[in-house]
Amino acid sequence: MEQKGYRGRTDTYRYIRLNLERYLALGVGTSDGPSWETFAAMLGRENQRNKQGGPISRDSARKIFERASKDARDKKLEMLTGVPQRKQQPSHLPATWRPTPETAPTPATFTARSSRSPPSLSVTARLVRARLRKRSRTYASSSPDGAGVDPSSQKEKAKGNGQLS
Repeated sequence: MEQKGYRGRTDTYRYIRLNLERYLALGVGTSDGPSWETFAAMLGRENQRNKQGGPISRDSARKIFERASKDARDKKLEMLTGVPQRKQQPSHLPATWRPTPETAPTPATFTARSSRSPPSLSVTARLVRARLRKRSRTYASSSPDGAGVDPSSQKEKAKGNGQLS
């Protein structure tokens, strides 16, 4: 099967992409569909082999199917929205691509009176730091095996038990 279009992908990937609608109709990849072993056997009956020429394993069949279905879903979303679903290097973007007004970054506006960030940001940052401190204290006090406990408190406990001199 010499077919272009899926650079860097195996023949089995290409085959699944071509027959994806049929496999989705059979329920492949769903809880009530065929198992991955059954799907791998189905691919074997359709003359699909791994790169060594052996039968495709259930794990390989699962990974290839999930990648092919995700790529097809991303391609469909890209066609509908015009926005690539995968991160692209700037050199790989089309030469005619320009950011739309919705995606273009808007410059931050600050008044000359204040050089600090808006109060909502600083309040949010303080709340996040406070929550993190609270979690770390909770973790240190609730650890049954002593993991995460302050080393100085462990030394004090050891002195009380007569373990350190």
